[in-house]
Amino acid sequence: MVCRLSAHVGFPPLENLANQADRDQYELLCRENTRMPVDAYKGCHLARVPSHAVVARSVDGKEDLIWELLNQAQEHFGRDKSAEFQLFYSPHGKDLLFTDATTGFLRVPPKMDAKLYLGYEYFSVIQHLGRGV
Repeated sequence: MVCRLSAHVGFPPLENLANQADRDQYELLCRENTRMPVDAYKGCHLARVPSHAVVARSVDGKEDLIWELLNQAQEHFGRDKSAEFQLFYSPHGKDLLFTDATTGFLRVPPKMDAKLYLGYEYFSVIQHLGRGV
């Protein structure tokens, strides 16, 4: 979705744009560089969004360190681990790093890269957005 006023691209849930005045400020980015009104979401999408994922690029073989950081975070602050801070839940429903439906992290097998996990279609769209295409 792109804001007509600022040209910023974002991914807000449709239900966050409750009134028509808010919806009129946005357009959907569709395939083949077309745009449509927000209410036309059923016929316009860039790609099917895969299950939520945290994706990090491999830097000098530090995949194990990245996984260890995430795993330690969920062990200390995952579901029912800490009263002071919970990684996967916010009592006020805002300022969340992850949705309340998140139950934990699962490590993708080492031979499976992001392209394979996310799917060709989704990965291609993200690459093109990054290039400004």
